[in-house]
Amino acid sequence: MRVIEVLKGREYSLSEIIEYYYKVVESEIVMDIGDKIDSKLVYGIQIDKVLIKKDGQQVSESEKVEIISCNLEFVKEICRTLHKQLVSPFHLIDVLEDNISSVFRENFKIRFKEKV
Repeated sequence: MRVIEVLKGREYSLSEIIEYYYKVVESEIVMDIGDKIDSKLVYGIQIDKVLIKKDGQQVSESEKVEIISCNLEFVKEICRTLHKQLVSPFHLIDVLEDNISSVFRENFKIRFKEKV
């Protein structure tokens, strides 16, 4: 997995600061479609949340969906929307559910390509 783009967001309250990092990530997969094997670059999104309390204590949370689409610009646009709305890692999968390309919802066997 390789990070392509990072957007940073921040929320403030009286007792804490919340920093969000929205990352577009790239992976290479191998799809077994019947008797054919196809290799593709796919893009996903990872959100990291860092809660910084007034006393300096930090709590981190992260969530990712590694396969959303083969279209990098489509995934970047989704990432920008998540960034504007300050979507938390907790809600990432619920928000993305309708945006995951139907190709990856089929019954194909998909695996991440191992680096040699």
